[in-house]
Amino acid sequence: MARGQRDLGLERQWRERMAVWRASRLSVHDFCQQRGLTEPTFHYWRRELWLRDVAASTTGMSCRRSGFRLTDQAEA
Repeated sequence: MARGQRDLGLERQWRERMAVWRASRLSVHDFCQQRGLTEPTFHYWRRELWLRDVAASTTGMSCRRSGFRLTDQAEA
């Protein structure tokens, strides 16, 4: 894949993970530990999906929830 191109399969995978995390009501630490994920990677993708949703909403596309809320910044 060329640099700067999005891997839509990877994005879909992380969107699904975020939905599972939200539904689990687990802390980020516990969720990542149970699934063998690193917390920095989790936080990267949570922020990245949020940024993509913001960019999409400003261009008139539908916005999907990424699991990132402004209040989450204080928890990070």
